Amino acid sequence: MPLEGHGNPATAFNWRLIPATAILAITLTGFEKIAPDFGNALGMLAFLAVLVLPSGNAPSPAENLADIVTNKLGTQQAPVPVTKK
Repeated sequence: MPLEGHGNPATAFNWRLIPATAILAITLTGFEKIAPDFGNALGMLAFLAVLVLPSGNAPSPAENLADIVTNKLGTQQAPVPVTKK
């Protein structure tokens, strides 16, 4: 769930994604009706862009999958204890 910040998911959810996704889906459907090959190619490019390109400070889904496959996510180092002076 795409959150704008840290907090309650019900209030921090980025609601602009819903109409943006709907507009993109309607546009791609229109392109597919007008020119089927072009619409399919544009849809595949959009899908690949979502998988490969990172958004914001988060890594891309492809990078997350590579981390899971190579088991980098499960082997994080333990935090170093802070000593008070």
